[in-house]
Amino acid sequence: MPKEEQKPIEVKKPFSHALQQIEGGQLNEDLADKMVELNATLSQYAEKNGVAKGKLKLELDFKLKDGILEIQSKVSIKAPEFRREASIFWLTPGNQLSAENPKQLTFGVRSIPAEQARQAPEAEPAQVRKI
Repeated sequence: MPKEEQKPIEVKKPFSHALQQIEGGQLNEDLADKMVELNATLSQYAEKNGVAKGKLKLELDFKLKDGILEIQSKVSIKAPEFRREASIFWLTPGNQLSAENPKQLTFGVRSIPAEQARQAPEAEPAQVRKI
C-alpha cells in the first residue's frame, strides 16, 4: 500500500500580513490615508449636525491562473455630504439672475457729506409714558 504524501502544515497568517504585501504595501498606505480623510470629514460634519456616519470600503478581486494568484484592489469611502445653503433669486426679463425682486419699488439712497452730517441738530430723547 503506497504511502500517502503529506502536505506540510502551514501556520495561518493574519489578514493584515497579506494587506501589507498587496501592491508592495501601497494598498495599506492608501487605506490609512482614506481612513484619515473619512475621519476628518466625519469630524467636521458631526460638529455641525451632531452625528456623522461613513464607510470605508475595500474590494479585492482574486484571479488564479496557472498557479499564479492576481489580486486587484479598489478602495472607496462614503462620507456624509454637507448640505449647501439655498439661495433665492428672481429672473430678470432677459432670464438673468437677480438678487433683487425686479417688481419691487426701490428707494433712492443718497449720501450726506460728512460736514453736513456733523451740523445736523441732535434729536431730543423721546419721552416715555407710563401706562
